[in-house]
Amino acid sequence: MPQESTVAKLYVSNVPYSWNEEDLKELFRQVGRVTEKRSIRNRDTQESLGYGFVTVDCHPHGPGHWRVLQGSEVDGFDRNGKQTRRVLTIDIARGLKKERA
Repeated sequence: MPQESTVAKLYVSNVPYSWNEEDLKELFRQVGRVTEKRSIRNRDTQESLGYGFVTVDCHPHGPGHWRVLQGSEVDGFDRNGKQTRRVLTIDIARGLKKERA
């Protein structure tokens, strides 16, 4: 019997400035298969702007649903190079889409 999965494009804010796309991917791998990740950077300086987008494929009712990461505290560095702990905010960037696996 095919298993249903949920594909969600997520907006992730309050990301430490020291994080890159691989850091986002590593965090969301806990809840499903990461199919796309993008850390938003300043066009001129290439410095992180503190947010990004992740597309993750996960089971809609499983313990690994992306909502378990809402409010996660993560370590990183701020723009001045000082160590910081931030609380992530995660919202749906695009509507959920059901797919059959």
